[in-house]
Amino acid sequence: MTRFGAASSFGLVIAFGVVACSSGAGSGTDASGTAGSTAGTIGSAGTTGNAGTTGNGGTTGSGGTTGSGGTTGSGGTTGNGGTTGSAGATGSAGRGGATGAGGAAGTTAAGGSSGAGGGAALTLTLTSPAFTDGMSFPADNTCAGTNVSPELDWTAGPVGTMSYAIVLTDMTNNLIHWVIWDIPSTVRSLPAMLAADAMLASPAGARQASYNGTTSHGYTGPCPSGSLHTYQFQVHAVSAATLSSLSTTSTTMAARTAILAASLGMGTLTGTSSATKP
Repeated sequence: MTRFGAASSFGLVIAFGVVACSSGAGSGTDASGTAGSTAGTIGSAGTTGNAGTTGNGGTTGSGGTTGSGGTTGSGGTTGNGGTTGSAGATGSAGRGGATGAGGAAGTTAAGGSSGAGGGAALTLTLTSPAFTDGMSFPADNTCAGTNVSPELDWTAGPVGTMSYAIVLTDMTNNLIHWVIWDIPSTVRSLPAMLAADAMLASPAGARQASYNGTTSHGYTGPCPSGSLHTYQFQVHAVSAATLSSLSTTSTTMAARTAILAASLGMGTLTGTSSATKP
């Protein structure tokens, strides 16, 4: 009984010890496992390193792509609004100012556009009480009426002007209707209904070409027979008192050519007509 009790007591102790040992070992394993597991879970807090995915909020660093809003620095491409500096290409409109220069050349061309302008500058002003520039010729100044010349008035020519000359041209077909030259430099106007003579007593010394190469000299007004034509008077400041190369038998074309060669400047007066002879 004593042996049995001792053995039981020992066995119990052993069993208890084993259990206690087992409990101790198991609780050590648990501590290790639990601690490892928790630490691993903290490694899962390393998944908070996945909050480093908040570092993917560093993709909010891709909000640094909002640094691509630094592409709003490409709003420095609004510096491409410096392409508004290309509105400095409106400075290219300053080039349009050069067109203004072309317009000045066009002015000379306007002299040339009459087929009669040559290179004469528009330095004189030519007017008439009969009609204003761009308006219709009065019937009396055409073949539909009495076909007489209108009054013409002009401003003084530039320095060196020795005489004046006037040319009337149909701009639609380049037909020259009237040429008068050797008008004294002191004269600034011609009266209406000028005499149809080769040599004029007034203005003294002035000469006129024949419109159609006959004995008829002087003014011949518009007569386009129903078609609307544009006509232009030109007054020229001439560098010679007398154009000696011309005579009263000179053609209107020859007279105009000689006048243009000696012209220092001119003025124009333009009108329209569709006159028909009755």
